[in-house]
Amino acid sequence: MLGVIRRSTLVLLGLFLIGTLARAGEQPAAARLKWQIGNTHADTTRSRLFLELAKQYEAENPDSCLYFLNHSLKAAQRCGDAFGAARAMCRLVYVYLYVIKDEARAIGWLNRARETAARHGDHRHLAECYEMLCVVATHQRTGDPMPLLEQALDHAEKSNDWLILANVHLYAGDVYRRMKNYPKAEAHLVRAMAIYEPHDPDRWLSSGLDYCELLEESGRSAQAMILARRLAGVRHKLRQSDGHFVYTNDMARLFIRLKQYDRAREYLTYGITRERTRSRPDTLRLSFYYQTLTDTYLAQGDYRNAYLTGIDLAEARMWLQRVRQTRDAKLRIMELQSAMTTEKNER
Repeated sequence: MLGVIRRSTLVLLGLFLIGTLARAGEQPAAARLKWQIGNTHADTTRSRLFLELAKQYEAENPDSCLYFLNHSLKAAQRCGDAFGAARAMCRLVYVYLYVIKDEARAIGWLNRARETAARHGDHRHLAECYEMLCVVATHQRTGDPMPLLEQALDHAEKSNDWLILANVHLYAGDVYRRMKNYPKAEAHLVRAMAIYEPHDPDRWLSSGLDYCELLEESGRSAQAMILARRLAGVRHKLRQSDGHFVYTNDMARLFIRLKQYDRAREYLTYGITRERTRSRPDTLRLSFYYQTLTDTYLAQGDYRNAYLTGIDLAEARMWLQRVRQTRDAKLRIMELQSAMTTEKNER
């Protein structure tokens, strides 16, 4: 009992110290979650709340985000909640992969998450693990990532979770589109849109915009415009469920499709300015903004500004490549892929 009291005291003290340091800029959601954690004793609930609290700090304070994710993991482990432990580990992978951009650390957590999920038949988190493994393998250029994508799709179908199923189909659509395998890309994007539509208008819009781009690339401009007008009909329903960055970039993408280029640039200028003035500007987000702004200028026939924005885009992508493609990360993903091949052969 004394150990429990001491542990709770330390956690609350940590919450107090972080809260004191960040109080001036603290969001109401973070304050509410801290209050809930302080008044909750069940570790399964605390694990979930710590994870939600971590998400509040992802963009501006990754150190605090990691602190809370580790508490989420520990709470799940204390009560034997394997699903919660895999959930916390998958979020750690996400943060190292997309926020901190340390792919070597991401691979370490990926392996642990995959092993935990596999032991307990957790198809939801296995699908997420294999999707992120496919992302890392693509970044590191270590052989064919398609077997990993197939594993992700297989587990997503078994997960009974609409969100992970739609997310994996959306990612598969992007993979096949980059390969210019338009029939397969279209099949996955149409499936993702169908799953998102009754649940999440924001993600339905995002997947629909990807489909518009595929239609344009495959010579079906008229169909792309018809779909864009349909997508525009959900603007009043959007909840920014994927955050401000995805919302502003998607609105710009939508207005490009509708040939309302001034409105597209308004969203992009606002988004880029906001990102650049953050305490920790995110180069990955900026690269998406620059790509969409370049697309805007090209659609207008403004080749000079497209060229100038393209320079910013190229610099951002080169920086991302340098950060992602480290010798340690490449070796780790190759070792993990080799271990998975051995596991498959031994079955």
